Amino acid sequence: MRWKAKNLKAMLQLIQLKKTTKMSAIHNSKTNSLYSDYIAYRCQLALYNLWNSESSLSWEAFVEALHDSEKLRNTAKNVIQNALISFDPSLYDFEIAHGVQFFENESPNDVIRAAQIFDEQEGEFLIHLFMLQTEISHLGYLTEHQGLNCKWKQYIQYITQNDLLRLKLIRAFQKALTDLDFERGWMLKNTSDT
Repeated sequence: MRWKAKNLKAMLQLIQLKKTTKMSAIHNSKTNSLYSDYIAYRCQLALYNLWNSESSLSWEAFVEALHDSEKLRNTAKNVIQNALISFDPSLYDFEIAHGVQFFENESPNDVIRAAQIFDEQEGEFLIHLFMLQTEISHLGYLTEHQGLNCKWKQYIQYITQNDLLRLKLIRAFQKALTDLDFERGWMLKNTSDT
């Protein structure tokens, strides 16, 4: 219960911070939608892999079952929120020198089938909150490693004017999305329900 209360408190603080704080505008709504679809897919894939360790359910049947179960979709929302909130800020890599690969064996013609977990507004909200977490960690990183001493508004201006720094921030954000541990979230959810 303490873990849930701590994460709920962090989520409420981030919601309040999002309402009162301007974030850097580095993504458009289309990109946010792609990111939210990605985390929804990864969350589903984690549950599918856990289920398939004991059964041989096809991906299509799994997606259909998830689509038909509001309770399971709501649980998936909670798992996603917890994965985003509980991401360890020390795992951000703000010095990534290369692009981030979201899928193994990426092909531009591949279509990924998955159930819709949340609507566009919910997905965009979660992505904004995670970007805010990333930016807060980035400001701390710049303060510690580069001696940057500025307030939030100055940081946003600094990021907006520095293309290389903004690119590193985006890559750190993207890498963090690929590092989210949804399997752990499903296992924790499973143990808390028993």
